[in-house]
Amino acid sequence: MWVAATPHFCGEEDCTREGYYEVRLEQGESVWANLTERDELNNRLETWQGGLGPPDEESGENLW
Repeated sequence: MWVAATPHFCGEEDCTREGYYEVRLEQGESVWANLTERDELNNRLETWQGGLGPPDEESGENLW
């Protein structure tokens, strides 16, 4: 899975994806998200994979 950091821009007159963020899935498939949806997806992915918490002051390791 891959989530674009910048919105799509191709300059084509008939493009319906201008300003949307590409979310690339397996098998080369993509879905499109607006900024709010992209940020929510990134937050959910980070939570799902455990995320990086603040480092433990004594050991320097992540708490989460």
